[in-house]
Amino acid sequence: MAGKRGNSEGSITKRPDGRWEARISLDGGRRKSHYAKTRQEASRWLAEALRDRDKGLPIVGEKQTVEHYLTQWLKDIEPTVGPRTLQRYEEIVRLHLLPTLGGIILSKLSAQHVQAFYTAKRKEGLAPATVGRLHVVLHRALNEAMRLGLIQRNVATLVTPPRVERKEMKVLSPAQARAFCMPWKAIPLRRCMSWRLQQACDGANSSRFIGLMLILMAGMFKCALPFSIQVGKAITLLSQRRKAQSAKLP
Repeated sequence: MAGKRGNSEGSITKRPDGRWEARISLDGGRRKSHYAKTRQEASRWLAEALRDRDKGLPIVGEKQTVEHYLTQWLKDIEPTVGPRTLQRYEEIVRLHLLPTLGGIILSKLSAQHVQAFYTAKRKEGLAPATVGRLHVVLHRALNEAMRLGLIQRNVATLVTPPRVERKEMKVLSPAQARAFCMPWKAIPLRRCMSWRLQQACDGANSSRFIGLMLILMAGMFKCALPFSIQVGKAITLLSQRRKAQSAKLP
């Protein structure tokens, strides 16, 4: 015989088709039902639903798959993202998320599923940065599902994507920097700013660009501040000379 409880405690009844129905009352007079093959399964769902209701959490359904949700999610976000962003999201969903996670019931998607998905993608040869992009898309989609009350939490937040290794930038030691700058200091500025350099520079803007690069190089290696000042002066003189030559032309 089916057991019954008060409205606030929900109810469990056996249907004519042999299944068990667990029903819970929600705010506003609404009710939510869950169908199970055994009474134990129905009772377990009811206990979890009552707990979530008392905590103010959404009572989620169990029929929608990850594939169904992601397909609808892409349609929903289309007006809010650019064409290229939408295209990248569609490719990630179609090529990566759906083949592995699409058949899972959305409300039953777990952190273990997501972690196994990331591990499998790394074994397939995807770079950590690429797997990180998959994580970003999945995380965003599940955030929206949580906001809509379709899931209780975003399981992607419980999983850490593969770490992207950052290559440490190699810099010159003070001794190496001095050795680099020594040949520059030995060359007279008049030779550096010779007529050949003027011919190589197409106008004052180009000469300023080359001079600026020389100044930046000198500043980066922290060994030629007086040299960079002299270069700046030479660039100014070069510009003035070109203007004077242009003024003399008929």
